[in-house]
Amino acid sequence: MKNKKSEKGNSLKNYTEEELKIVEEHIEKYFGEYDSVFRGRDSSRVDVCIIKPSVSRNYYTLVTIGMGSFKMNVPEKFRQYDFERAELAIFLPPDWDYDSDEKDNFWAVTILRLLSQLPERKNSWLGFGHTVNYGDPFLKDSEFSAVALFNPPYDKECQKCTLPDNTSVNFYQVLPICKNELEFKSKHSTEEFIQLFGGKLPFVAETDREAADTENFVRIIDNVEKHRRKIEEKELDVSEINAASHIAAFLLWSIENNLIDEEFTDYFSEEIADIKSGNLDIRKFLINSLDGELTEDIFTEESRDFISFYYNFHSEFEKINYPADVDRSAMEYFGEEKYECDEFKDEAYLFMPFDDEYIKRMNKYIEKGFEFHKSFKKFKYLRNTPDEE
Repeated sequence: MKNKKSEKGNSLKNYTEEELKIVEEHIEKYFGEYDSVFRGRDSSRVDVCIIKPSVSRNYYTLVTIGMGSFKMNVPEKFRQYDFERAELAIFLPPDWDYDSDEKDNFWAVTILRLLSQLPERKNSWLGFGHTVNYGDPFLKDSEFSAVALFNPPYDKECQKCTLPDNTSVNFYQVLPICKNELEFKSKHSTEEFIQLFGGKLPFVAETDREAADTENFVRIIDNVEKHRRKIEEKELDVSEINAASHIAAFLLWSIENNLIDEEFTDYFSEEIADIKSGNLDIRKFLINSLDGELTEDIFTEESRDFISFYYNFHSEFEKINYPADVDRSAMEYFGEEKYECDEFKDEAYLFMPFDDEYIKRMNKYIEKGFEFHKSFKKFKYLRNTPDEE
C-alpha cells in the first residue's frame, strides 16, 4: 500500500491522465476523499483506494481505479445502455484493520481484484444484478461465498461518470452474499432479491451477518408507501390516499375475477362484501388491513404467473404491463398537454380521481393485459435490467 500523493501522475494502464483525473475526482466527490491506495501488482494495474470512516459515513469504502479503463464485452442487446466500463466499490465495518498483516483481513481487496480481472479473462462483463459464485466461503467464520452487484447506496449521480469520449464509467456496489441468497437470486428477479432484505440491502459487509430467510419470502408486488413518498418529496398538491389508487384498482379487478386465494377471501369476507357493495373504499382496506402492500401470496397459484408478467416493467412487451398502463390511463384522461404540466411533476397518475370511471378505465387495460398473457403465457420475457449470464 502506498500514499496516494506519491503516485500522482502515474496513470493506470489504458486510462489517459485526463480520464484518470475525472475518475479520481468522481470518487472523491461521491464516495469520499482518500489518501491510501493498495497498488495493483497484476498486468491490469487495478488499484484499490481506501476511504476511511467519517461522521456521516461510519464505515470504510474501498473503490477500484483502473477496471474501467478496459471496455468489457457487453452483449449486443445491452450496448445502447453504455455498460462497457465499470469500477467497483465495497463497504466494510469501521473496525476493519487495514494496517493488519493478517492475510484474511484483505479478503475484500482480493475480491475486488478478482472481479476487476474477470471481464478481461473471460471476455465477458459485469453489471447491475450480476452474481459471481466462488463456491467456498471467503473466511472460515463467515457464510459469504458469492457476490452480487448493485448500485451504490447514494444519489443517482454517483452511479456513473463521463469520460471525454462520452463513454460512461459505471460504479457498482459489491455485496457479499451467502449460498442460500445466491440460490434465491438465481431463481428470482433483482427486485425480489432486494425485497428479501426488506427493500434495503445490507450494504456494509459485516462478516458475521446472518443469511437472509429465503424459505419464508413473500414477494411484494407493489406498495403504497413508495408512491406516497413521491407525493411528499415532490410536494404534490394531492391527497396521500391517491398513492393507493392504482394498486387498489388492480386488487379490485383481481377480486372480481376470482384471482384471489381462497384463504384470503375467507379471512376478509366481510371487508370484501363491503368493498363490492361500495360501503368500503378499497384503498382504505389496502392501507389499513394489508399495510399498503400488494403481495404475491394473496393470489391464486394459477394467477401468479400473470401477476409476475403484467405487474412489472419488461423490455419485450413494453406496451403490455401495468405500470405503463397506469401512466397511459393518466395520459388518456388528462390529455398530453395537461399530463406533462409542471403541476404534476411527472406523476400525473397520482392526480386521477378514484371513481367508477377510473375503475372502468383501469379494468380495460388490465383485461387487455390478461388476454395477451393467456395467448403468450409460455413466452419467457426478459427483465428491464441485465441479469447474470
